[in-house]
Amino acid sequence: MITLCSCASSLQFKEANQANLTDADIQDTINELYTSPQNKKAIREVMLVLDDIKNAMHGQTPSWIFVEAARGGGVAGRRTQSRSKQIVEAYKSTAKEIVSEKVQHELNEKIKAKADFNTRLVLYFLQNGRDLYTNETINIDRLSEYDIDHILPQSLVKDDSLDNRVLTSARINREKNDTFASEKFGRKMGAQWRELHRNGLMTQRKLNHLLMRPDEISKYATGFINRQLVETRQVIKLVEELISSEYPAASIVAVKANLTHQFRQTFNFPKLREVNDYHHAFDASLTAFIGMYLLKQYPKLERFFVYGKFAKQLINLTRFNVIRKLAVAEEPIKSVETNETLWDKTADIKYFEKLYNYKRLLVTHEVRENYGAMFKQTLFKASDNKSKTLVPKKNHMKTSVYGGYSNQETAYLAIVRVPFKSGFKFIVVGIPTRMVAKIKHYQSLGATLKQATHKVIEPKFTKISRKTKQTVISDYEVVLPKVYLDQVVRDQVKGQMYRFSLGSDKEYHNVQELYLPLSIQQAFVGHYDESDDQRSSDLVRVYDAALKQLQRYFPLHLSQNFDQVANQAHQSFEGLKNNVQTSDKQLGKKEVLNSLFVGLHANATRSNLSVLGMSSSFGRLQSRSGITLTDQAEIVYQSPTGLFERKVALKDL
Repeated sequence: MITLCSCASSLQFKEANQANLTDADIQDTINELYTSPQNKKAIREVMLVLDDIKNAMHGQTPSWIFVEAARGGGVAGRRTQSRSKQIVEAYKSTAKEIVSEKVQHELNEKIKAKADFNTRLVLYFLQNGRDLYTNETINIDRLSEYDIDHILPQSLVKDDSLDNRVLTSARINREKNDTFASEKFGRKMGAQWRELHRNGLMTQRKLNHLLMRPDEISKYATGFINRQLVETRQVIKLVEELISSEYPAASIVAVKANLTHQFRQTFNFPKLREVNDYHHAFDASLTAFIGMYLLKQYPKLERFFVYGKFAKQLINLTRFNVIRKLAVAEEPIKSVETNETLWDKTADIKYFEKLYNYKRLLVTHEVRENYGAMFKQTLFKASDNKSKTLVPKKNHMKTSVYGGYSNQETAYLAIVRVPFKSGFKFIVVGIPTRMVAKIKHYQSLGATLKQATHKVIEPKFTKISRKTKQTVISDYEVVLPKVYLDQVVRDQVKGQMYRFSLGSDKEYHNVQELYLPLSIQQAFVGHYDESDDQRSSDLVRVYDAALKQLQRYFPLHLSQNFDQVANQAHQSFEGLKNNVQTSDKQLGKKEVLNSLFVGLHANATRSNLSVLGMSSSFGRLQSRSGITLTDQAEIVYQSPTGLFERKVALKDL
């Protein structure tokens, strides 16, 4: 599944984008869109994936295309900062007259301590330190003992926003159950709610929820549906318009990411991004399922989620919570119009469990060429020349006198064949960005790319003979003059054929996905009511499963004495706490497992596992002498989806 980032666009931008869709060339159309380069790149990937799938289906155009945009992680801490800032501003201005000195002091202390403004703490200050249903004082030191209640019951609508939640006692929450707040508390608390609204501590929408009566539900039905189903982000609109122009016969359905998120939470399908990239594929399957379910269960609501549908029909819904309806269904849900079974909880959950447990899915990564600076930006002084291999700042400026750069940036790679024993081997050579202009110059003089590359890398194969003191050029042949960074290669590693990508001439990048079955990932997430001993046992079980995968399928990660290290690491892991507080310097089992997952991820990330006696840069797959490939090596060229592959054996070139 292609994930997209949201963007903002004005009405003028939207109109300009729509006008551009009349252009014949789809790539030119994307180039002219008023959106960020990141979004343009993602949109191109969407179109390439669609074209690849169409080719795999022998040219058949899809009838339905389901689109979901990732919700995006945002910047860590930004929401907390925004929430606390908004409360501080309200307390200083509009709410100044009604906030008690005690609550004002508590806010100041929390700001000073840089506290995490989680939902309970935010609601505490928005409610002026009082229960919104009873006006009783709330104990800020015991917030975890209070409940967060949904004003409009979840049986009616799925709304987890602050506008639909209050902090209240567990007893009052049980008494309220699924009744409306207005019915049970409106007469006593209505004036207090309005005062909070007048003084900027409550939105109009939240006040409406608190005052809403059961007989008013139909009046707000469209709003409920909009919030759950309508995708408003401009990037989704752009994607829909482009797909529609390229595939006019297809119906395009936009499914909001909160629906797949809710499905995962409701039916216990964890989303652990650190483990592998399979969560994209699982989300894609959920998107297609939920989209088709909406189409068949709510045909009169097509205008809310199907591109190009505008006809309005009468909506008469007393409740609308899509995923909750699936969760509470004891019998199969059938289409009213066709009697087709749309949801059979037992059978469908088993189906999704099977999908979740697939051991191998197609995952592709972008190959790239570096167009950055010529050197790493750090300059070292001349005295560092003894401990580091420096690159001169300019020609004829000796590094022993003037210092230099630590390294040069690599634009792309080349693969060279050299004699080795009775046969040959292949060496990966980095082509620095500063040499690209030279290669192009030689090409302009009539040289082929191979010939130009051969000439440029000649110094790498030139040595001074110890005996004759003369310059000697080793035998070498350029077999591939241009190989993109992160190109996938299949070669023999420690006795087995293994895939990896070329991050540079000295860095391997892992492309092997870590597989952990559903039961193991559920054990990692844990249950709120499990004992410390059970939690420890579950985390050890997760560690053992991950280590077994590491030892069998990640040969590049294994050191020579790894078995001995692994035994010691297991003992160290068992001795850790389950979880630790953020303020603690010590790592717990869960934090260490996260680090293990990060280091094993199919990318270039690394982590510190020194707490287990393993590498402090675990996941860095480096060959200090440079990467060499065997005569069994193959270059693996992949289509955007990975459905098509072409392997080229280097020995045949």
